[in-house]
Amino acid sequence: YGIKMDTLQFSRGVTPLDISMFAFLHPLIDQAKMKNMESNNMEYRDLRAYGAAIEHIKVYDVAGFSFIPFSCPDALIATISDFILALEEVQVSVIFSRREDGIKFSVRSELADIHAGQLIHRTLQDLGSGGGHAGMAGGLIPEVNVPLLGEHPEDNIIRMFLDQLDCIDCSKQL
Repeated sequence: YGIKMDTLQFSRGVTPLDISMFAFLHPLIDQAKMKNMESNNMEYRDLRAYGAAIEHIKVYDVAGFSFIPFSCPDALIATISDFILALEEVQVSVIFSRREDGIKFSVRSELADIHAGQLIHRTLQDLGSGGGHAGMAGGLIPEVNVPLLGEHPEDNIIRMFLDQLDCIDCSKQL
């Protein structure tokens, strides 16, 4: 299940090793449990996070940003990042959630010239850490550095990412 989720059903960043590992594991799994996991992968309380992401979405050119003002597990932030990336207008998604330990990020990119791991690493390098693959990445600004974002941290975070996305027309919000 993890391999299928991480590769978005073998449609994103899939490698020959992913396919080999899935082929090896598939005969060993409990098929009923797999079906249950695939059909019931969201909890009722997750809808609140989706609602917040939809309410706070901002799209600039091909980049979609959304802030979830409460704590979300890493996997949910990543799933919402995929959800926002599914929008026709969005080819790069940046989702971030306010948590006790700081601000957690999930970044996705469908563009060959925008490497998600490098984007988040460059954007957060002075405030936190981040990294990952070409198509997906994650990061964190630790709580101790959140005050450095000023009075409007959400807007400043978006501006920091847009500054790194110099190929994006950041003056045009859809």
